[in-house]
Amino acid sequence: MLYLCPSCLRDRYLKKANNYILSGTLLLLIGTPFAIVLLPVSIFLMIIGAIEVVYGFSKRREANEEFPVQELQAQEEMRADQEGGEDVEAELLYSKLLTKYIEHWGVHTGIQLLDNEIRAYTWHGETFAEAVKKVYERQQRKTYQTN
Repeated sequence: MLYLCPSCLRDRYLKKANNYILSGTLLLLIGTPFAIVLLPVSIFLMIIGAIEVVYGFSKRREANEEFPVQELQAQEEMRADQEGGEDVEAELLYSKLLTKYIEHWGVHTGIQLLDNEIRAYTWHGETFAEAVKKVYERQQRKTYQTN
C-alpha cells in the first residue's frame, strides 16, 4: 500500500483521466479515415473513442470534486493536531525510510520492501504509526551496528 498526500492522489487520478481522454481522441481520429473504406470498423472505433472521452471527462470531474486538496489538507492537519502529531511524525519517518529504501533497492523494490515490513507489524495489531516507528528504530539499530 502506497501512502500519498491528497494533491499527489488527485494528480494520479487526473493523469488516469487524461489518458482516457487521449486514447479516446486517438480512436476518434483513427476511426475517421476508416469511414471511407470500412464503415463498420469506423463506427466501432468512433463509438469506443467517444465513450472513452466522455468517461475521461467524467473521471476528471470526479477527481476535482472528490479530492478538494485544501479541504483534505485541512482535515489532515486538524486530525494530526488532535492526535498529538503522532501521524505527522510517522509520515515524516515513512518519508525518510522510503528515501533510504529507494536509494538502496531502487524504486519498485524499495517501496515493496518497506511496505511489506510495515504490513508485517500491522498484521500483529500495530497501528501504521507504531509500525513505521518500529521499522525506523530497527533500521537505526542496524545502521548503528554496521558503523
